[in-house]
Order: sequence, then C-alpha cells, then structure tokens
Amino acid sequence: MNQPEQKPYGRILVFLVMLFSAPLILLSFYAHPAADDFPISQAACDWGVVTTVIGYYNGWTARYTSIFLMSLNPLVFGWFKAYKLGAPLLMAGLFFSLYFFFQNLLYSTKKAWLPAAAFFSIFLLNMPDLPGGLYYLGGSLFYQPGNMLLVLLIGILIKFTPPIQLQGLSLLQLLALASQAFFLILLAGCNEVGMILALAIPLIGFFFQLITRRKAVLTWFFLFLVAILCTIIILKSPATFHRMAASGSFERSILAVGMMAISGMLMAILHWFSSPGLWLFLPLIWLFTNPQTANLTLNVGWKIALGLASFFLLYFCFLPSFLGEGLVQGHTENTLLFLFLILVCLNIRLWKIDGLKPEWLVWQRNGLMLAFLFSLYFSPGFRLAVSDLWSGEAAAYSAERDHRDSLMRNTPGDTVWVEAV
Repeated sequence: MNQPEQKPYGRILVFLVMLFSAPLILLSFYAHPAADDFPISQAACDWGVVTTVIGYYNGWTARYTSIFLMSLNPLVFGWFKAYKLGAPLLMAGLFFSLYFFFQNLLYSTKKAWLPAAAFFSIFLLNMPDLPGGLYYLGGSLFYQPGNMLLVLLIGILIKFTPPIQLQGLSLLQLLALASQAFFLILLAGCNEVGMILALAIPLIGFFFQLITRRKAVLTWFFLFLVAILCTIIILKSPATFHRMAASGSFERSILAVGMMAISGMLMAILHWFSSPGLWLFLPLIWLFTNPQTANLTLNVGWKIALGLASFFLLYFCFLPSFLGEGLVQGHTENTLLFLFLILVCLNIRLWKIDGLKPEWLVWQRNGLMLAFLFSLYFSPGFRLAVSDLWSGEAAAYSAERDHRDSLMRNTPGDTVWVEAV
C-alpha cells in the first residue's frame, strides 16, 4: 500500500521547526565572548593561525581542527559584534549538513527535509549544555563542527562507497576517496569523540567488507591508516600528556574508567529520554525512512551484530571523558547526544523492511507530527531560551557586558574598577 504524500507535511514541519528555533536565534544577539575565548584569539592575532595551532599542540590541546577554527573566530580580527553571528552560522551549517546526510541515507532529495528538520529541532532544543553548544565559541567550535563533519562523512561514504581496489579508480572515485580521507583528518582533530569515530568508521567498514566479500578492501584500509596516523599525532603530542597529567588520568585504572563510563552512559540516556520529544522522534524517523531503500538485504544476525557495534561505539565515546576529567562535560554530552541520534537513524535504516512496517503509524502521520511539534514546547532548550528572553535576563546580561566593555575601553590608566554582579 502506498504511503500518503509527505510534501505538504514537510513544508509545515520545516516552517514550525524554524519557529521553534527562533528563540535560539534571538538569544544570539545577546551573546558575548567568554574568558576562554581570549587566550586563543590573542595568540592567533599575535602569532598567526599556524603558529597558534603548533603552540597549542605542544602546550595544552592537540585538537588541531578546533584550534584552527578558533584561530579564525571574529575576536582575532577585533570583530566583537560579529561574535553574535556564531550561533546562527553554526545552526545553518548543522541543518544543511543533516540535510545532506538524510538525502544520501534515504536516496531522496525531497524527503530529506522532513527528517533533517526533525533531527535539527530535537537535537538543538534538547542539548544538555545550550550555552556551550551554540553561544560560547570556545565550546561550540570544538564540538559542533565535528558533528557536521560526522554526518557529511557518512553521507559521502554512502554516496561514494569505497571501491575494492586502489588501482584503476576513475577521477570521481579518486576525488571521493580523497575527500573521505580529508574529512577523517578533520574529524579526528575536532575533539576526543571525533578521534574515536575517525578510527571506528573505516575499521567497521573494512571488517564488514572483509567478512561479507571475503576479501580485503584496500580503500577502507587506506582510510583506516589515515585515521591511525591522525590518532598517533594527537596522542603523541606534548599537550595530550600535559592535560592527562593535570587531570589525574594516569592515576585512574582502566576498570574504574570503564565502570564509570557505563554508569555515565546509562544516566545520560535516561536524561535524554526525559524529554517527550525524543520518544516521538523515533517513530517519526521510522516513518520518514523508505523501506525499499532501507533494506540492506542483510540477515538478522548481521543486523544484530551491527546494532551491538553501534552500542559499543557509543560506549567507547564516553570513555575519554572519564579517563580525562572523570566526568562528562556539557559540551561533550551535546556531541554524545548527537552521535546517539545518528546511530538511531542508521539502525532504523538497517532494520526497517516492509514486514516490520506498522501501518497504523503511517495513517496516524498527522497526529504524530502534531504531537512531535507540541512536544518541542516542553524541550529544555526551548523553555530556557524563552525564559531568558521573556524575563529580560538575557538583555540584562548583555547590557552588563556592554557596560564593562565600555569601562575597559574608555577608563584612563591601567586599572578599572567595576561593581560586582
């Protein structure tokens, strides 16, 4: 039986998602730099981008992609007003990268708007750390670009699956392979989660093709070698040693870290599903996924194995936080939520076939979409943004920061006295 036409619902959903995102965009007008933004910005202003990346690689962090992006933030060029554009630009980049991901996941340009809009809204409005996820560039530029790179990389891998051999590749295949390697390099340099994903994606692809085709796929192995090289560069940096020593990582046992990661992952998942929107997101994505393109003709054993692999991948991405700081910081949990939602979408694509399609969901599409949109009102990010705007707290914060900035610029001498907040 054919499914009802989705196009009108897609237009309504995209419009309402933008409406629910409006408070997040309005909050960006009140954004101001945080203390951690200035050291990197000043270093980049004095030394340049390359020297800053190398300096931080030897001193405090080996996340070369993130440091590179921070070295180009508006503060480096003295554009304090442009700092407020950070959140809208990150939101736009995230939405269109998700659109590219679903376009390739569903093999459909038109149907990709629906799941991209649903994913975009449920992620942004349920981020555990909204300020660190959007408005504080010292946090957001270390994690949101990694989320974008992840879905862009997966989309390219789906669209241009690595061929079996390296010999005899066409120009398009060579360009696709080069872009995949480049995205892996960038992803590994974003943050600790990106480094694990850069290793895991080509490794899973290599062994999957090795077992199913009974031959080694050299292109996957090449991508894996690229990821290993990036990992070695990061782990061998002096900054990694300094940060692990400063956070007490060398004093923690592997068993203790593993147990804390299990507890932390379960607590995070329970926290995520405390939002009603996440529960409604699952059947929505199920509806959006076309069963004819989703069926990968794998037996149940393979699907279970890949499902377990995705579970353990999520678990391994929790480990660096407990090995390092001993806890999951808010901006890291934002990325872990993003990864969880991506893995859910991939598993739905893996499992959805005609025989498992619940027809009642198809015919309840209108009610389900309305319920999903209504649930966005109860998302913590939406309520926090509306509260900050309606109460005037965001405007008061911005006015206080502007006043202090004016004092710093206009007070003669080398000492500035400001009232305590």
